[in-house]
Amino acid sequence: MSIKSKINSIQKYNNVVIIFLIVIGGLSWALYVDTKDSVKEFKTQLAEKAENKQFNKEKLAFEQSIAVYYDQLLQKNHEKLYDDAVLIVGSFEKYEQLDYKDIRSLQKALKLKSNLKKVKKLPSSNITGNLTLYKELHKLEPKEQYYKDKIAYYQAKHDKFQREKELQKQSEIVLNKRRNNIKRQFSGWDGTHYSTERMLKNDMHDPDSYEHVETTWWEKSDHLIVRTTYRGKNAFGAKVKSSITVKVSIGGKILKIINQS
Repeated sequence: MSIKSKINSIQKYNNVVIIFLIVIGGLSWALYVDTKDSVKEFKTQLAEKAENKQFNKEKLAFEQSIAVYYDQLLQKNHEKLYDDAVLIVGSFEKYEQLDYKDIRSLQKALKLKSNLKKVKKLPSSNITGNLTLYKELHKLEPKEQYYKDKIAYYQAKHDKFQREKELQKQSEIVLNKRRNNIKRQFSGWDGTHYSTERMLKNDMHDPDSYEHVETTWWEKSDHLIVRTTYRGKNAFGAKVKSSITVKVSIGGKILKIINQS
């Protein structure tokens, strides 16, 4: 067999081995994924079984003491501890015992009393709280016009508050944009106003001699007033101190030279 034939045979063998390894690898990965999913599903089933077992245990204990819970419920209602009474009714609902004696009618009455007690304590400034409670009361007594009126009142206040909140948000966005536009005009290092500096250098006999001394500025409704003091060589080569006051747009454009000395 020639050397070339041997090389071809080796390459074919290597290709077969590679394909075999790829197939085995793919099967192994598929098996791993399938096993992982199966384990996860098994754990979920175990957790659900444990929860059901615990629930049934609690339900049985509740049913065995249901008369005690009922007496506690009546006592809480008598003491006007309506929130506590509602919690006890919640246990009757949780363990499917709402048909016990007069629990269903008590459930509605207690929720009504509890919400009325809460809403009386709420200040009128608590718009969201009042709106939520009056909606709950309306669900319990849909025909009660007083609750409808209160819902309309607090809904209007809520909507107004939301509009004002949105306007405030938009105002803050505009204000932040304005602040950023102003901030970008000045050097954070020495306070130089870039547009004014460029204008001054363009008009100087020796731009390289420009030396910033101080910049102060005042913010107006739709523009800035910027005053820059600087040094630079005049036409005779002498370095002199000068100042300029300009009107500048919020975006940084020189609008007008107010004073120059």
